Amino acid sequence: MPLSELTDPAAVQAAIQEYDHIGQAQFLEKYGFGASRSYYLIHNGKSYDSKAIAGAAYGYQFPTRGPLLASDFSGGENSIRAPLEKLGFTIEIRPDGTPSRFTRGDIDLIRQSRTRERYAQFSQDEKAAYKHVHEALRSLGELVVEELGGHRDYVLKLTSGFHPDSGVRGGKPKDLWFGVYRKENQNIFLGNPQLFMIVSTRGVEYGFSPLTHPDDFSNQQLKTQ
Repeated sequence: MPLSELTDPAAVQAAIQEYDHIGQAQFLEKYGFGASRSYYLIHNGKSYDSKAIAGAAYGYQFPTRGPLLASDFSGGENSIRAPLEKLGFTIEIRPDGTPSRFTRGDIDLIRQSRTRERYAQFSQDEKAAYKHVHEALRSLGELVVEELGGHRDYVLKLTSGFHPDSGVRGGKPKDLWFGVYRKENQNIFLGNPQLFMIVSTRGVEYGFSPLTHPDDFSNQQLKTQ
């Protein structure tokens, strides 16, 4: 089995560094994996999608062969546990696979936070609310991608530039969202049309839109296409 050939901890570290650099959504899209449901690699207090990390790490150790594909993991998520633990990494199992969720209380805290100028001024409860909503949107977006056919054909995008610890480069995001679109539409239609969900001071909005990309609201030619 190719995964048994993964023997270099530095390759796993390189995959983790790339994950941190480009973010979860782009990392999963690049390597064609869905988000973990039960098995998570824990490193420096952060959790990572273990299967995607293992697949990318294989490509770092064997650049001429390239990364492993999701179809190369015949044993499911459990197949990555032993190889990664053998290399000294910790795997956390969350057997219920419960998706992240948020509450009306989280939305109330988001409304409350809008009175503050910078993300650093948010209270810990307010930041926690943004994190809950962000993670729930990621979970729901992954379910949409899975229902539509998977990451080979569909792309999941989350709130541009947002990180739960620092906001959007220190600022507060206008809202939190996910968008899912066909990969073949990424360039010619800027990733439209999209299935989306938006969480803001208005509450929760979701549905289907022919045009949601923030850079081209005024592009009439694209709207016509």
